Amino acid sequence: MMNFKKNTFSIIVLFLHFTVVGQSIDSLNTLQNVEVIDTRAKQFSTGFKVNELDKTLLKSFDGNSISDVLSAASNVNIKTYGPGGLSSISIRGGSSNHTAVLWNGINLQSPMNGGLNLSTFPMDLIGDVSLQMGGSGALVGSGAAFGILRLSSSTTLEKNNSIFLSSSIGSYSNYRVATGTNFHIKNSIFSVKAFYQESANDFEFVNTAKFGKPTEKQTNSAFNQYGIIVDAKTLINDNLIFLASVFYSKYDKDIQTLMSDYSPSKANQVDDNFLVSAMLKYSADKLNVNFKSAYIDSKLDFTDPNSPSPESENKSQSFVNELEATYQVVEKQSLYGAINYTYETANSSGYTENPYRNRVSAIAVYKFSVLWDKINIALSLREEVIDADFTPLQYSIGIDGNIISFLNFNYNLGKVYRVPTMNDLYWRETGFALGNPDLLNESGYSTDFGLSQIFDGEMMKVEFQQTVFHNGINNLIVWTPRSSDGKWEPINKNIGISRGLELGIDFSAKLGSSTIGIKESYSYTNAITTDNNGDTWQKQVYTPENNSNTSIWWQYKELRANFLVNYYSTRNIDNAGNYLPAYSLGDFSLGYSIKINKLNIDLVGKVNNIWDTQYQVTSGYAMPMRNYMLSAKFSIN
Repeated sequence: MMNFKKNTFSIIVLFLHFTVVGQSIDSLNTLQNVEVIDTRAKQFSTGFKVNELDKTLLKSFDGNSISDVLSAASNVNIKTYGPGGLSSISIRGGSSNHTAVLWNGINLQSPMNGGLNLSTFPMDLIGDVSLQMGGSGALVGSGAAFGILRLSSSTTLEKNNSIFLSSSIGSYSNYRVATGTNFHIKNSIFSVKAFYQESANDFEFVNTAKFGKPTEKQTNSAFNQYGIIVDAKTLINDNLIFLASVFYSKYDKDIQTLMSDYSPSKANQVDDNFLVSAMLKYSADKLNVNFKSAYIDSKLDFTDPNSPSPESENKSQSFVNELEATYQVVEKQSLYGAINYTYETANSSGYTENPYRNRVSAIAVYKFSVLWDKINIALSLREEVIDADFTPLQYSIGIDGNIISFLNFNYNLGKVYRVPTMNDLYWRETGFALGNPDLLNESGYSTDFGLSQIFDGEMMKVEFQQTVFHNGINNLIVWTPRSSDGKWEPINKNIGISRGLELGIDFSAKLGSSTIGIKESYSYTNAITTDNNGDTWQKQVYTPENNSNTSIWWQYKELRANFLVNYYSTRNIDNAGNYLPAYSLGDFSLGYSIKINKLNIDLVGKVNNIWDTQYQVTSGYAMPMRNYMLSAKFSIN
């Protein structure tokens, strides 16, 4: 498979460099306005609350992973097994397999476990990050029950030629270098980015799991990673544009020693991710037609000489093909339709067989405006067939708009679902666990209602946000020990419910030559599940009831400072009432930009965990105390 990856990559790079179509360079203006995005996510997510992370803030996270960004700059829940370890996202009390992760509109959730290791996706290769709060089964399909994380590599490629080189150094022998270029050949625009990073991760911590709470140095926690991404756009004619992206990364991570262990861990995990997407976009006066294909190849090698099974190799592959069309019936009224075919396969030494799935989906959306175009409404339907079995019809209604100038609202209600993962169904019976081929699909609903008030003046802007949400899941799949022999087995719990409140304020003001801003978001989440009898309600593990994120920033000409504060309340780690204590973290960054003719220099210094907090995100895995990073980026336009 590795040869296939290399050959495919070489062919694509050669194609990108030698594609020539006879158009004038003025056509680049048309290309520059084309976005590499998911049409449904951009145009038809009416009624959903979407948080786009500030691009200026994201610049200070070069050298960090998506996991690090979301942990520091959002109030979603990120569960991580130590710095650089396996990291997964949870929105509104759902698990990682209830939150879809889209890259250029392609769902990256693993068919094996339903999740995605966010530590393997570096910000050096990502352009935009946004969060959709709330499920969308009709638009996205299985796995998008509680929310969506949207990533794009390069949404608007620039027509100007440019090149950059950046590097950073930090605590615990953390070193990173990245480079990239943006260029055009006649009617084509290309972007190439590559990076390398390594870290010893040998931080000191107070070991609260051992008698006397000794200060120790973390062992077997080093990692190294490298990757490359290529984006391209080509104007074939006035109505037809070709877009393509290729992504490859390799992440080699030692699995850090648990706080309770007295012998150093020797476990290691290597993640290989290879992604290719291509799209043809046809645009006419009222009709837009897109055809896209994607190939996702993920491989995970786990070794542990101290384990009864010292080696484990897990592979999954997905082929995605989709045809979609949007037709503008009249002004402010659009019809959307799509057919999606996805083939998934997996291979693991832990499986009883090598499973595969054929999935065919039909999606339809009608979007229109009423009340003098003040209210937007989208009605969505989805039917999916998996290996000749029909899933329940998914539907949703989304409404947003404003009745008076400063008051906006959004509302959505829809059915959601999740099919069992291949781990759930096909795990071979061992002395510890076994799969369950009789599992039912999860099904439920997601709804929320939000208000926002915006007051925009010449010197000051303030936005207030209030959202209430309620999610319900039937046949919730939970791994639990069997009463007969203690082996872990996935079963369908009766009900899972998540409900809560989200509040936010975004304030900015000009003070002479300076601009200051404060962005605060708070969420209360009550996530609970029942046993099969529906008698005993239990809190969802690792879900804080209260968490908040505060961002305070100041900018004076080319100087910018950011202060981020996160708070997480106590989190249950099991159903016996054991929990991790609440904690708060503070991070500070200071950046300065210098421009010398066409040379731009961006300098950033960061201090993480300012007040030296001792904390755990996942029980038994130590986290670093105060640490530092310096970075410099040189770019020529």
